[in-house]
Amino acid sequence: MAILRTSWLNEPLPQQVLEDSNWMRIVHFFLIESPCPGQSNRKNNEIDKWAPAPWVGIRSLKTSLNQAIFSRRDVDVMLAVRSKKELEGTCKKLNLDEYFYENVDDQRMAFVKVNSKGNTSKYMSLFYHIRNALAHGRFAFKTDTLERFVFIFEDGTVTSDGKEFDLTARGVIRLNSLVLAINTIQKGPGKTVDIEEKILSAISDGINTKRKIKNELGITDEDWRTYSLVLKKEGKIECNKQKWSICSGD
Repeated sequence: MAILRTSWLNEPLPQQVLEDSNWMRIVHFFLIESPCPGQSNRKNNEIDKWAPAPWVGIRSLKTSLNQAIFSRRDVDVMLAVRSKKELEGTCKKLNLDEYFYENVDDQRMAFVKVNSKGNTSKYMSLFYHIRNALAHGRFAFKTDTLERFVFIFEDGTVTSDGKEFDLTARGVIRLNSLVLAINTIQKGPGKTVDIEEKILSAISDGINTKRKIKNELGITDEDWRTYSLVLKKEGKIECNKQKWSICSGD
């Protein structure tokens, strides 16, 4: 169970996010044209590009989404459980208890696995819960220590007495991670978000030293040398006093 009208729901939605075209992409993709069967009459079929087995194998959509959204230090932070009872313990394990919104530096999600046809995989269940959070307005935005906007959300139902919220999902995920997820799905197999794009995204987010970028993305020294050199030659990134930044293009 959760508090029905918790404090973070009373915070106004930041205008900077609402006016951002990426936020409109997120709403359009996960809510208006939800990829989840049965959730929208305007359902998008982007995941069909990954047929016949989008959730299995080393080149699957599942693997590609893991690489796009999570870094090495994000291992085991997206957990699907079978019941609401099991969810309570999982939320405690992932620091997703009542005050989960006080720590938004770490991405983490826990949710009850959806049992409706087409939504039973881990990612489809996550998308299902995100859709519901958007539709019911049970979400908010925070900024982490790097000043990145973070999407915090819950899904569930109001109890029959109208006093509590029967929780089925709770999560903390960066807005940019949702954009990277959309990009990965829409690009299709063999065209997933690559290391260059992830390096650019990390630097844009303020992760600006070689060590921090490597740790954030979980890449090797060889990968860093290869891709940073390409990006530097293309005039996309530059380094000053061991701090990397995006080239202004002036």
